[in-house]
Amino acid sequence: MPLLYIKFGKERIPIHRNDILYIAAHNKHSIIYLKDSKEIESTDSLKLISTQLEEPRFYRTHGSFVINCSCIKSFNTHHVTLNGDIKVSISRNKRKSFETNLSIYNNKIKEESITPK
Repeated sequence: MPLLYIKFGKERIPIHRNDILYIAAHNKHSIIYLKDSKEIESTDSLKLISTQLEEPRFYRTHGSFVINCSCIKSFNTHHVTLNGDIKVSISRNKRKSFETNLSIYNNKIKEESITPK
């Protein structure tokens, strides 16, 4: 399912999952940062939105962030650098699982590129 419907005011609006760079918690709301530098504030919680995003492509690196793994430029033990040189924190207790998830994601991408369509 390529579209994600998020609550914006009293309506639900569609966002293409491929357009998402990362999502950040903001109080009880979420801010969705798109690849084209646009931001959408949703009244949905990050927890609710993250349940609609599939791993390994999307990963919750911290209690306050969900990233799109296809947008990773680099990472270290403290943060992930996304396209546009945006740094997103990785919590200490998620570091190992993040690397595992990233490995699974990369293997999945390789398999998809090899599989004839």
